[in-house]
Amino acid sequence: VNYQVRDYDGNVIGITGVGLAVSSVTNLIETYQARYGRTIYFIDTEGHVTLRGSGFGDAHSLQERPGMRTQAT
Repeated sequence: VNYQVRDYDGNVIGITGVGLAVSSVTNLIETYQARYGRTIYFIDTEGHVTLRGSGFGDAHSLQERPGMRTQAT
């Protein structure tokens, strides 16, 4: 990770850049999911899931995820 994205209070809300192994990012996702009670996932411009933590299910795109079908285009 080359840069941490922070909110106005200084809390990390995202990461950007390259240089971190996928397994490390997956571990971060799991940590943040447990800490904040949210499902975290990365998608590409077409809505395909590129990286996810547990709890996302087996969907390969947002369109396949219940509750997201009408929101994802």
